[in-house]
Amino acid sequence: MSIEFIFKHSNLKELKPKLLQTFPTPKLILKSELKSPPLTDNYSTVGQAFDYLLRFYIEIKNPSKLYNREWVASNAFNRLLMNLVKMQHSIVRAGRKLDKSYNRIELIGFISQEYYRARMNYRIAIEKKRLTNEIIASSLFLARLDVFLRTGIIDPNFMTHKDEDLIDLKLLLKNLNWRSVKVQNHCILNPTYGKGSAFILGADSDLIIDDTLIDIKVTQELKLKRSYLNQLIIYYTLYLIGGVDNFPGKVKINYLAIYFARHSVMVKIPIMELGTLKTFREFKKWFVNYIDKNVYGKKIK
Repeated sequence: MSIEFIFKHSNLKELKPKLLQTFPTPKLILKSELKSPPLTDNYSTVGQAFDYLLRFYIEIKNPSKLYNREWVASNAFNRLLMNLVKMQHSIVRAGRKLDKSYNRIELIGFISQEYYRARMNYRIAIEKKRLTNEIIASSLFLARLDVFLRTGIIDPNFMTHKDEDLIDLKLLLKNLNWRSVKVQNHCILNPTYGKGSAFILGADSDLIIDDTLIDIKVTQELKLKRSYLNQLIIYYTLYLIGGVDNFPGKVKINYLAIYFARHSVMVKIPIMELGTLKTFREFKKWFVNYIDKNVYGKKIK
């Protein structure tokens, strides 16, 4: 299960109305030019790759203030190799098969080579204290590993990338609003929430910088969509349930935020503008009971 899964689950249709009723959408006026328009239609892959590059950038700038540096792609790499080795006749389908010129053995070799190359490129970038062209290219590979872990689908273009995607990522980095991701005390990468994450069988958010829980959006539209806010509120609820893993101390979250990468804009919403502590505690209790009753109380299809 995951954040996306609970919002799509057929037994959880009351979740979105409950969120809207409990936490009304703040009225925000967001204005900014589109500084980094997309150059291809690989929106998801480029967005996921930028997530990695932003984390690498933060690590380069704040090496002693970072926690939980493991990649989601590492888990994906191990799982994908295991799956490929077990497959005898075909590769995971996504409506169409992977190009027939790529057989199973070739794909295993490619994935292993590119994963360890990404590890090497990452170490070099950290040592040189800058995002090299090589790590930017590797970020696209890591992004496709992430997609496999979250969806079980192997991208048909897994073994290739477009030059325009690299240019797109470089433009996003060039226009990065570095003040928005400046770290004072600590930054937790891909934070998980103990019993909270375990409760929905796994959930990790993008970043926590100091007292702000941040979601990264690489979208052309500068708009606080209700789905974005719902996602952040659920992450915060998981935090209330289980705290934050892999951090030596207690994390205090006072803000929920979205970084709109193509506009170089960070939108921060104080928790207290969404609801009181009592409101969140009551919602947490409702959420736990609701999931218990409607998911774990019935057989999951």
